[in-house]
Amino acid sequence: MKKITVILIFILTILIAAPIIYYGYNRVEKYKIFSTDKNIKVFLVYGNKSKNAYDLSILSAYKSALKIEGVPCRTISYSDLISFDPLSLSKNMPAVIFPDAADEELPSSMEFWVENYLKNGGNVAVIFNAGIKTKEGLYLKKGLFSKIIGLNYELYGKMRGKSYVVSLLRFKNMDSINFFNILEGNTMDNFLSGYMYGPLYFPVAYTAAGPRLKAKNIYAYGIERNDKKTLKFPSYRQINDTYITKNNIKKFPAIVLKKYGRGHILYIDMQLGYLKAYASNGSLMRAFIRTFLFKIVKMPHLVYTPYGKGGLIVNWHIENYLVSKSIPYMIKNRILRKNLKYSFDISAGSFEDRPGDGRGVGACGKNRPYIKMLLPYGTIGTDGGWTHNYWYKRVLSGKFGEKQMYHLIKKNNNCLQSISGYKITEYMPAQGVFPQPVSTEILSKLRMIANYYTGSIGSGPTRVFWNGKMVSRKVIAFPVSIDGNIASLYELRRYGHMSNAEVLNWQKGLVNHCIRNKDIRLWYSHPYDIHMYHYLKDMKAFTDYIEKKQNEGKLIVRPMAYFAKFILRFLKTKYSFMSSKNGSITLFIKNKEGLKGITVALPKNLVRKPADSNAYKIDEGKNYYYLAFTGDLNEDIVHFRHISGTDGS
Repeated sequence: MKKITVILIFILTILIAAPIIYYGYNRVEKYKIFSTDKNIKVFLVYGNKSKNAYDLSILSAYKSALKIEGVPCRTISYSDLISFDPLSLSKNMPAVIFPDAADEELPSSMEFWVENYLKNGGNVAVIFNAGIKTKEGLYLKKGLFSKIIGLNYELYGKMRGKSYVVSLLRFKNMDSINFFNILEGNTMDNFLSGYMYGPLYFPVAYTAAGPRLKAKNIYAYGIERNDKKTLKFPSYRQINDTYITKNNIKKFPAIVLKKYGRGHILYIDMQLGYLKAYASNGSLMRAFIRTFLFKIVKMPHLVYTPYGKGGLIVNWHIENYLVSKSIPYMIKNRILRKNLKYSFDISAGSFEDRPGDGRGVGACGKNRPYIKMLLPYGTIGTDGGWTHNYWYKRVLSGKFGEKQMYHLIKKNNNCLQSISGYKITEYMPAQGVFPQPVSTEILSKLRMIANYYTGSIGSGPTRVFWNGKMVSRKVIAFPVSIDGNIASLYELRRYGHMSNAEVLNWQKGLVNHCIRNKDIRLWYSHPYDIHMYHYLKDMKAFTDYIEKKQNEGKLIVRPMAYFAKFILRFLKTKYSFMSSKNGSITLFIKNKEGLKGITVALPKNLVRKPADSNAYKIDEGKNYYYLAFTGDLNEDIVHFRHISGTDGS
């Protein structure tokens, strides 16, 4: 054999073997990392082909929601996941999430792996269309996990184009609503609803319950949209253009949760990733995370509220000349109290609908003294851009573009800063008109950090996504709280036809939700609503209630800017929960800007209650011990003994 031939064969052998060796080495190294990784975390699974921009944006949306909820997570390809022993993995990785879109194509062997993982105590969430296709991209006759869930969520082979529909989402009962962390005000007759829209439509997949799926495992149903308005039934109620009847209703399971082996499996027939990344609605994703990971899995996590307490923002929108009456009225009747700090967002200009009408606030003119009266009671922010009605109508029509919006918001800020003496950092879009991504980008350029938000209704504070990307990492949006499809006292009176007692019960329910779930919510109205629509007695009762809860140490009532500043610091926290062979957990936590107010939730079924120290205080809930840092630390290491051991610190 000639020398050149030998050399060519050698080179060819190297070229063939190198990728195989590299691939094998890479897999071995990954296995070493995961098999020796003792940090407790959640796995987000993606398909091997999930490298396109859309799938990556879906994963980014999930990671963003998990981050603000203080949950440690890691993305992993299905090929890496399936190479690990499910028994070993279940000990430190107690939950696996298969997101929508990113996991359409999965190998058949993944079903066997998931089944074993569940039997050994792991927990799995299957979202929308995970595992509906073969690796070659062909639709399966049944969803890959249908047998385990007890529900076929892939009916394309049987129904073709009719297998995907636009549907309402109706929870089975109030217990299901509460279990999934949905505010009662975000439903109408158990239908998920939105601000001004009422019950909301979502794109979903038709599902078919298997014979072994029990009714108790179904928490919500999809109800198909019906545009045939000529339908007649003996008795019905119409929601938008869908007819709902007691006896004739086309419904199918949309949320299923069941125990399997020593673990649990959850199926949600909603595109949670798409809704957050592309449809400005991250509320369902946040509700799912809190229910699945905090109630079912009982994950160690951080709590995004200061000191782990409930947070409430009382947001007053001040938009016209009535300030001269309404502000003194609120002070005289003790709706404003110095120990309760509110958000006051103001349209500072002298006109409201058109230049020269004299109906504006005139904050830097004749009504300046009334704006100064607000300073002891909270934080001042901007509403709209110099005016309210004039502003939002021109933004809505396109007459005001980015340049005019930036200029007028800055003008409003400058006026209010001359009164308050501090930089204006919070914003309220007039009439909720807040076109993306330009509005959030303007706030970021002006170094504003918080805004009232009509997207993600029902969610806690969030960072906004638009067209698959986070618009700004430095601006926190605060979704408005609603009751059905309305929010302010004016709307509740005019459109809701609610009694004063019903309004007060809704307000108290909102507060109780924040306390019970260690969550933050924004409630808004206008100062003039109180005297014009006869809410004085009830607003006094509401103010007494939130003052009482704050004095009890259960609630913090502060402006948007206060919570935004805390959350932005919270998001910079680096932390891990490391488990040991004896079951103890060690917390490693660090924040260059300080740990004060940051709270850690430790599952009571894993660790024993630690003692208080000079650095932190311990609170006890139903399922968790809450460790809130109170000292001026930047980092700490805390050891927690296993429940079978002794107290540790």
